[in-house]
This record gives sequence, structure tokens and C-alpha cells, in this order.
Amino acid sequence: MQKRSNIRNLILYIPLLASIVLVAGLLLIPGVAKAGTINLPGSATYYSFKTFTFPYVFAETVNFNSGYVTAINRQVISDSSVSPAPVESNYNTPEPAAKPMVETKVLAKGTKNATELYIIKANKPGPVVMIVGGIHGNETAGYKAAEKFINYDIKRGTLLVIPRANQRAIENKSRMISSVGDMNRQFPASSSSLADTALTREIYKVVKDYKVDWLMDMHESLNYHKLNSNSVGQTLIYYPANSTVNTVSNILNSINKSVNYSYAKFTLLRYPAKGSLARAAGEYLGVHSFIFETCSKQTLSTRINYHVNTANMLLKSLNMN
Repeated sequence: MQKRSNIRNLILYIPLLASIVLVAGLLLIPGVAKAGTINLPGSATYYSFKTFTFPYVFAETVNFNSGYVTAINRQVISDSSVSPAPVESNYNTPEPAAKPMVETKVLAKGTKNATELYIIKANKPGPVVMIVGGIHGNETAGYKAAEKFINYDIKRGTLLVIPRANQRAIENKSRMISSVGDMNRQFPASSSSLADTALTREIYKVVKDYKVDWLMDMHESLNYHKLNSNSVGQTLIYYPANSTVNTVSNILNSINKSVNYSYAKFTLLRYPAKGSLARAAGEYLGVHSFIFETCSKQTLSTRINYHVNTANMLLKSLNMN
């Protein structure tokens, strides 16, 4: 009987001995357990292994004091559901970059042709870029692509976006409102002339007031320029001033790498039409300006992607995204 009692007592002490050996072993490893009392809600106790923390759940509290154990539990249960304790670090966590400010203004406010301008300002100074879509209301890819930039995250400079310049024509699904005329022929045709309508005057004033550096006007055409020279589908038409050609050539070369058919590749052309926003801004205000034309024979998603990718490349070349 005495022998059985001894065996039973030994069995009862095995968990305690195992726990002591576990903790003592950890303490012998340099930098493993820190001195102090650990008493967390839910009896959760953590051992810190230098750069990471390993959680255990204890039935009682474990006390570390000056490198030795003064009290220990009888049961140790590994529990992966316990959240790790915070690990001290000598490195400062960098502050997240502040989001750019977005302001909205209404151009030609109070008129039938009113439309919105989005002003996105980063916390760091930099170039001013203007993206315009929807000057022709039936050129869907242009205004849908421009709309993707109204909350764009830039890291420096200012981004101005007029996604639906010709709001009434867009709603009417037509190139223009007949009583108003072609918006892309209503901007100044000389250095001394004014734009023709209240809306085009305000758009042109935005270009001047914000001292725009780069302007991209998103359009579409009916046919591929390489198949029909009277059409401007798949072209980039820039005003040749201030080394604009270097940047737009690089953009076009990159875009054309993703175009499979030779007739669908983009062509670089000079001189936007007189009276267009890109022509007036480039010729009279010294802006790096261009019209980007896709071809409506392609799917809408493809056309939108061409516009978006081109705008992204422009912003990247200016270190704005």
C-alpha cells in the first residue's frame, strides 16, 4: 500500500516538476524572460523571446523576480487564440503619410452648363496637372476615365480634374448641345481673344489661375488613324513647346508595347485644333498640353484603360504618384 501511495504522489507532482523545468530552462536562455510580475486578464502569461513573443495560458500567476521564480502554476496550456503581448522595439514607427486634400468647386455655377472641378492638393509642393474629360458628350471613355482621378492619391503637387466638362452633352449622349456649339472650338483662338461661353471662360481661367504645368484632354474618335488619316483615333496630339515631346514620346512608346495590332498602335501628332483647350493652353499659356484620343471601335474597358494608363504614366514621370 505504501508503495502505491508513493507512486500516486509522484504522479501528482509530475506536472509541477515539468512546469518548473520549463520555466527554469527559459530563464537560463539569455534575454528570454524579463524580471517582473506578469498577471494579465484571463491568466494569460507571455514569454518574450527577444524579437517575438510566445503566449501561454496559466491557471495561476507566474512571478519573475530578479531572475528567479517565486510562484508557479501547476498547469500550462498552449493557446494560440491569446493575442501576443506588445514587443518593445528600439525603432520608431513612421507616421503614415497625410492624405491629400480634395476640394470641389462648381464652374459656371447657376447656369445650365455648370460642372464640377476637383482640386487635389498634396502636402508637398510640385507640378500642377489638369485632366479633362467629357468635352464631347458622346466620348464615353474620356469622362469615365477622368472620373477615376477625382480622389486620386498624389504625393506632391496639385491635380485638377474636370471629369464631365460638357455635362449637358453627356446627359444627352451627344457630341455637343446644338444651341451651344462644339465646346472644343470655344477656347481662345488668339492671345488676345476670350473663350466663347461662360463655362469655357471659367475652365480657361482655372488653367491660368492655378498655373497649370501639364494638361491632358481625354477624347475618342471613330476610326484608327493608321487606317484613315482623316480620323484621329489612337493618337496623342500635343502642342510642340517646352520639350513636351520628350515626355509624351516616352508615354506613347510604353503604351504601344501593350498594343497587339500595328493599325491600333498610337501615333504622335502635333498641333491640336484651333479653339481647343489643349491648343489654347499650349500656345498662349505655355502649358505642356495634349489631347489623347482612343478609337471607339475597341471595347469601352480597353479605351478607358488606355486613358487611365496614360494619365498614370504622366503623373509618374512627374513623381506625383
